[in-house]
Amino acid sequence: MRTPLSLACFATLALGASAALAKAPKPADETSVEDIFAKAEERARPKPPAAPVVAPLKDAIDDYRERKSPFADFARLTDCVDNVAGTAPSLRESAADALIARIAREDEKDAGFKAIRRAIGVAVLDLMKADKDPTGLRLVDKILTAGWKKQMHAAPRFSPKDPLADRMRAWAKMKVVLTSGDN
Repeated sequence: MRTPLSLACFATLALGASAALAKAPKPADETSVEDIFAKAEERARPKPPAAPVVAPLKDAIDDYRERKSPFADFARLTDCVDNVAGTAPSLRESAADALIARIAREDEKDAGFKAIRRAIGVAVLDLMKADKDPTGLRLVDKILTAGWKKQMHAAPRFSPKDPLADRMRAWAKMKVVLTSGDN
């Protein structure tokens, strides 16, 4: 007859024997000291700086200026000039310069040139009525003078420094000029 103590000894021996019969791990399954050092050196090695992330709006401005995008794709630029998304003043200035440069570089004899130029003018026209946006007033003056110099200098003349009532008269005049269809 077996006693509980002998059963316990037998169980312990069986467990020990099974552990002794287990296979040793293959060397490929273990991480070697060299692998650990190589991974540590790789992590410690300085990484080359990532390419700077350029704003998509800046890319759109540059593409428009360099004629990589169609002349009719001016909406993002006029939105930037209008400060729709609260863009930085430098981007607003750059967008206005790109619009002016593109208007100057396009062929005036092209069938859609006047219509697109007129659409650009209409898109920024409401900035003439801005009350607390000196940058916007300066930019709309710059854009409209580049496209319609003769009309901008005729009475009533627009100036960013004029009081709102005078700017409203100039806005009404330019609205008629831009919507008439012959400019």
